[in-house]
Formats: sequence, structure tokens, C-alpha cells
Amino acid sequence: MQMRANLDLDSVEFLWIEGSDLNRQVQDTRSSEVLRLEKQKIFCKGDQKEVLANCDRDALLRRYRAGQRWLCAEYRRADRNGNVRWVRHILYLTEDPASRQVCLFVYLIWLDLDRSLGQVLRGEGARDAVSYLYNRDAVQRMAETLFSDRKSGNRAVVVLQINGLEKRLDDPETERMFYGISAGLSLVLGGSCLLGKYSPNQIVVAFPDVTEQEGLRRCLEEVITVLRRMLSPEPSYRALRLIMGVDLMPATTANYRSMLAQAIQVCTFWWNAASDTVAFTQEEEDWNWAQLLTDKDDQAPIHATEKRRPLSESEKGLALDDV
Repeated sequence: MQMRANLDLDSVEFLWIEGSDLNRQVQDTRSSEVLRLEKQKIFCKGDQKEVLANCDRDALLRRYRAGQRWLCAEYRRADRNGNVRWVRHILYLTEDPASRQVCLFVYLIWLDLDRSLGQVLRGEGARDAVSYLYNRDAVQRMAETLFSDRKSGNRAVVVLQINGLEKRLDDPETERMFYGISAGLSLVLGGSCLLGKYSPNQIVVAFPDVTEQEGLRRCLEEVITVLRRMLSPEPSYRALRLIMGVDLMPATTANYRSMLAQAIQVCTFWWNAASDTVAFTQEEEDWNWAQLLTDKDDQAPIHATEKRRPLSESEKGLALDDV
């Protein structure tokens, strides 16, 4: 599902559900009515019920005026064929630069495209209280299960390190900023990876099936570019640097803990990067000297590779044409 709505005008500008273009059918439908119908299909648990409570036009307008731009949840939902599947539900609020009116983007991403991820998610791992991402222990347990399948292909672990965020951990805005980055990353990465919070300024991503290195590099560089553009309207994000450390291994030898450690080392090496960076481990290099630069055990690696692409050009245009 993809939807764009003008909340100030209470109108729907674009609606696409499970491959069907519904623009004509909803051109005279109020966005508040579409949200009401959508709310009936949301079955979140625990803290993720925040999405359910805010799936309402008036609540979303209040949220935007309070400086909150993102809502994200993962839960089980029935598709049009009656199959119950895991989804990632993301709501993004922004302002139209021309009209200054508040726009809502809604995305529904199926998480179990090849079913293996859905099988792992069924365990309902523990989540971080701030970002609602899985915590580091839950991600490790689920990633190790995914990586235990030794079939052909590659596995990847990516650590997104948010440089600059560690300097403002006492700032009450920091949690909101981390939530925004994690929600945006959840959107642009798509549904074939596992995300978790590793530390106050790190997000780990595990890809159970990915492309070769150059294809993955192009994918992640595009992810960083789109994420930066989505965050750019808010000045508080501009001083941050997004560093992606990546370790890619064949499925036959992939080990999550080892790959995570390698990804962390990459982030450490690029700590002073002047711009957003995607960097891979290099097998021919000796990383021992790099290890001397840090004794921070809480700096985690993230390995990211994805066989499926991030947002298509039309999808990115939907998310960004008002940014």
C-alpha cells in the first residue's frame, strides 16, 4: 500500500493497494475516511499501538504540529487473499513547500517476501522502548537463525552509525531524532531485511539474501541518499553523519557475530568521515591496527545487502516530491 493525502484539505491525492491503482475511486473520498477504514485492519501489540491510536486525521495533524514526523510499526495482517503476513507500516508527515499544507505518506511493506523472514519474526522478539526496533539480543538470535541456512547466495550485516548523535544523548530531542532515522531507514530498505537498535547511535541490519558487493554498494548508497533527502527539511539532522559499515559473506561461511564485529571496525575506521559514507570490509587489509584506534565494545557493525531493491523511482518520488 502507498498513499499520499493532504491532511489540511482532507483529500487523497494518490492510493495504490496491492498492485491496484485506486486513484479514480478515491478522488472524492476524504482522507479521514480512508484512515478510518485502514485503522480497522491494524492489529498492533504493546507499545506499537501508537500507530493505531494515531491513524486519525486530527491526531496526525496534532502530531505534526508537535514536531513529530514519523510513525512505524510491524505486525501481522491479512492480505487480499486472506493470508496472514508480517508487514511494516510507516506513516510520514511533511509539509508541501508550495502550499505549506500538511501531507501524509502511508507505506505498507510486506516483510516475508520469501517467507523465511516471516518464520523468524513469528517469535515476537523484544523491542527497544524508544525506536520500537528489535533490541540487540533479539536481532542476534533472529539473524543467527536466518544465517544458519547454508544455501547458495550471500549474507550481509550492516551497521548504520549516526555520528554526532552521541554528543547529544542528554538532549530530549535525541530520541525523536533516532526514531525518525530508524523509521526512514525501515522505509527505504524495503521488506527483506531485519533491523534492530544496537546502541544509542547505531542501527544494525541483517540481510539474509543479498547481491554481490558492487550491487549492494549501489543499493546502500542510494538508501543513504534517499534517507538524507527525507531528513533534510529538519535542521537538527544536518550536522549528523551517516556511516554504513558493511560485511558481506557467502551463505556457506556467514557468521553473524563475526560479521557484526567486522562492520563495527569499518564504522570505527570511518569515524571522522566528512560526509555520509558506505564502506565494506576488505579481506586483503590487516584490520589489527584499526582495532587499536578504539576500545568501544558498544560500537556495533551493520552488514547490509539486499537482493531486492529499495524504493523504486516512482516510490521515491512519492516520498520526496514535497521535501
